[in-house]
Amino acid sequence: MLEVQTPHTGLLRLGLALPQSVIFWQRATQDSTLKALQEQAVTEHWFDGLSDARTRYIVGQLSKRFPYEARRELGFGKGLEPRQAQLICHWHLQLTDPVYRRFTSEYLLSRWTSPHASVELEGVIKWVSGLPLAKDWKTVTVRRMGSGLLSAATEAGLCQGSGKKEKVLRVPPVEPEDKRYLLSLLSGAGASTSLSMYLSSVGQSTEESV
Repeated sequence: MLEVQTPHTGLLRLGLALPQSVIFWQRATQDSTLKALQEQAVTEHWFDGLSDARTRYIVGQLSKRFPYEARRELGFGKGLEPRQAQLICHWHLQLTDPVYRRFTSEYLLSRWTSPHASVELEGVIKWVSGLPLAKDWKTVTVRRMGSGLLSAATEAGLCQGSGKKEKVLRVPPVEPEDKRYLLSLLSGAGASTSLSMYLSSVGQSTEESV
């Protein structure tokens, strides 16, 4: 897999998808075609309560985030702690979504200097409206993207709070083995983005990397 450089609107249709990703790792254990994976997911009801069309869409997107080589590297999710699954989903979404990458490594980082070290939905919406990608968007689309970014960051453990409009920032626990995984991921993806952008999003620096 390669680091995606062209901004897109994927988060409007699928967020971090943590529980779905874990299921995908555990069940997509063969190097199958996308169509075969989609049919397997539908037949085996991987995502209870979702339509066949939605299931196929999710599998299609997760196949891009976690191609077979990545799933194999993860041991198909066996033995991963919940906090590790959060980090992995976060870093893979950063790798494949440049808007999320900038949001989590630039905007959220800047919010640590706010009075309460928090992030507000309206502030995120304002940030989204300034993106070149959003210059022709309707207001409702800008709001949806802002809400999607904040929800994904919350699911990744970068902020917390039950309210929809404001979240308190937090630094997730990161162990040496997590950093080694990130280094391996970026190396394999030929990432041109600085390692510091990925590390800073989880409160780490390149000096602390292993």
